[in-house]
Amino acid sequence: MRKGLLRRYGAFGASLFVCALGIGLITNANLGTSPITSLPYVASRILGLSLGTLTFLLNVFFLAWQKAVLGKDFHASHLMQLPAVFLFSVFIDMGMALTAPLMTQVYGLQALMCVIGCAVLGLGISVEIVCNVTVLPGEGIVIAIAYRYKRIFDRIKILFDVSLVTSALLAFVELLNVPGWVVFLIIGRELAITGLRTIAAGKGIVMAADKWGKVKTASQMVWICYGLVMGFCFHSLSIHGDTAWGMFFAFQAGMVVVLCTTLFSGWNYLWNNRGLFAQMK
Repeated sequence: MRKGLLRRYGAFGASLFVCALGIGLITNANLGTSPITSLPYVASRILGLSLGTLTFLLNVFFLAWQKAVLGKDFHASHLMQLPAVFLFSVFIDMGMALTAPLMTQVYGLQALMCVIGCAVLGLGISVEIVCNVTVLPGEGIVIAIAYRYKRIFDRIKILFDVSLVTSALLAFVELLNVPGWVVFLIIGRELAITGLRTIAAGKGIVMAADKWGKVKTASQMVWICYGLVMGFCFHSLSIHGDTAWGMFFAFQAGMVVVLCTTLFSGWNYLWNNRGLFAQMK
């Protein structure tokens, strides 16, 4: 019995290291990062703290949020998430250090590094689930909200991930001087459409995404990833002069494209689904 328990906990610890290694590969590929890591990553760029440190602090907040959501249903077993996320945060800094020598400016190799990182992260998550020891607070808060408000987990998870990415986008206002009104429009569109689809799904109505929504998502992801790479080049590689101006001009042009696709896809989505609104009343 004890031997089996030790094996489970050992495998769980190993799964956290594998997940952290996957995050290190993805992040050091400089093509973006996972939703749960997006906010700590941007905050680490602004505050100068390590990604692991910011990940731990954010997850402590998520654990406190769980207590507020669950109230009397918050049990001592939930506190198992704290040492788990502490270990995970230490592993993230180790993973970032171990994968740092693999960093490259060759796009093909960056893409390969990102794909491998996604596979490694997926493997780690799979083992973590099989171990069934505990969850990390980032997942725990989603479970808590779904339990408390009787909502389906995957819908809450989507809203949660969107919120994290938009929080990272808000940091662009400070980090890359993106106008606040641009961020407001992008986030407002995301929350409005996502909220509408969630309400419709709760009533059994499916509002499928269209091609313009996919174009919008692709343009946003490319722009955000480019912004992160540009920030790295400016702050870590000290790029300046004509090269810096060219990169910044491309970033501004991308912002215009993102804003146009965001607003048009939102209007197009509402117009194409106007007949469904009557069914939702």
